[in-house]
Amino acid sequence: MQLIVVCLVVAHDLMGWGHGFSWHRLCGDIAHHCCCRHRYGARKSPEVALLFLRLGATSFGGPTAYIGLMHHEVVVRRKWIDDQRFLDLMSATMSLPGPNATEIASHLGLIRAGWRGLIAAGGLFILPGMAAILAVAWAYVRYGSLPEVAWVLYGVKPAVIAIIVQAVWSLGRKGLKGPPHRCGRPISLIALPDRLR
Repeated sequence: MQLIVVCLVVAHDLMGWGHGFSWHRLCGDIAHHCCCRHRYGARKSPEVALLFLRLGATSFGGPTAYIGLMHHEVVVRRKWIDDQRFLDLMSATMSLPGPNATEIASHLGLIRAGWRGLIAAGGLFILPGMAAILAVAWAYVRYGSLPEVAWVLYGVKPAVIAIIVQAVWSLGRKGLKGPPHRCGRPISLIALPDRLR
């Protein structure tokens, strides 16, 4: 793990990644939890586990919606971290391969409760979605040829679009701070429905 931290810091310094983004702070979180034992981690692990199990079980709409709900829960409601730190974390996960929402959930668990929180947040965030996909896949194979089922699936699409647009709008207001950045907002909202086909 320390090797990953060193590689990220060196890449940041050599390549100039993340203008205005604090790789050192993100890597410091990881290094701190690699080297230190937290006495409070065991007490905060159940809180992290319940939050990310609930988010994984009740959220719908893909990574953008998940990230918007995580922001609301962790920054606005519970105040575990501030807006800038959440945006830094989003920037880091967007530059890494893999599922962004799961990476953010795992890192938030690490920040809040150490290694136990990382495992609890990452695992319990994925588990409900995996179970739901298995159930939907089974139902689709079994009943997918019925016309009534096709209409139900078609009706879900507008709800998913609304959830994603709300999350993009909410996070975009915080991340897009100047006029040049704000010009891209309408373009991204116009392009969004095309990504859902």
